[in-house]
Amino acid sequence: MNNPIAIKKVSTMTGERRAIGDFLRLVVAALVGAVALAAVGAVPTLRQAGQAGLVAMGAGIGITMIASILAALPIAYSRAPTPASRQIAFMGAIAARMFATLILFAVLVLTKSVATRPFAIWTGVSYLVLLAIETVTAIRLIKRREEST
Repeated sequence: MNNPIAIKKVSTMTGERRAIGDFLRLVVAALVGAVALAAVGAVPTLRQAGQAGLVAMGAGIGITMIASILAALPIAYSRAPTPASRQIAFMGAIAARMFATLILFAVLVLTKSVATRPFAIWTGVSYLVLLAIETVTAIRLIKRREEST
């Protein structure tokens, strides 16, 4: 005899595991992009802006990484059945990413914690690169979800 409560619980657990896996995939993809950016940009930034520029580069990439992690949450945990509801989850992710980046950027600029010019450049570059990586990864996750249902 099948117990519908037990079946529902197993289905929910599988959904939670899938969401955690999707979240980790999004975070790892963004992390790989952030590390690649830092590796490519370290020498030119050091030459142009010195040690303070490297710190600013790390801060710029760091805040966009934080924003990427925040944006991964609605994408990974969305179980939206229709394209319109998936778009709402993506719009929420975009808004979360943008506001987190702007708030953290403003805090660091206003407190004069980092060299402003390299910080602004690296925040902008890393924002765009990580957004592109996140978009491609999210599209792949959605396709995989649709194929598995």
